[in-house]
Amino acid sequence: MRPAREHAASQSALALGVSAGGYPVTFFATTYCLRYCRTRMVNSDLATMLAVRCGLTREQALATVEAIWESMGAALLGGENIEIRGLGAFRVRQYRGYTGRNPKTGAEIPARTRSGVVFRAGKEVRDRLNAKSSVEPVAGSSG
Repeated sequence: MRPAREHAASQSALALGVSAGGYPVTFFATTYCLRYCRTRMVNSDLATMLAVRCGLTREQALATVEAIWESMGAALLGGENIEIRGLGAFRVRQYRGYTGRNPKTGAEIPARTRSGVVFRAGKEVRDRLNAKSSVEPVAGSSG
């Protein structure tokens, strides 16, 4: 958890358009997110970055992020695929039903057909991820 003093300083820097170190706000927002959103990014983080980069109020940015999620959800519920250039593609996948077994009693249990959302990262994202974590294996090691 961040100290309250550091959080207050970051909020006032966002309001002024300059970070505490004198860097432009876009640099500050990116650094902020990289520092505090390492394991996950949530709607409020996206809204903060959008507000800083586009000069929107936080409420406008949050409403925009929510509208995007609602539109994506409606498209997926309608069976449409979503492709975001440079990021990847979301698609609805149909899983067929099968007959399973209860391990305790051995009774057969039918599993229904169901749908799920599958995300496939785009080439740019995959290349950047693999370049970031590329470690050459040692010759002759059986890892």
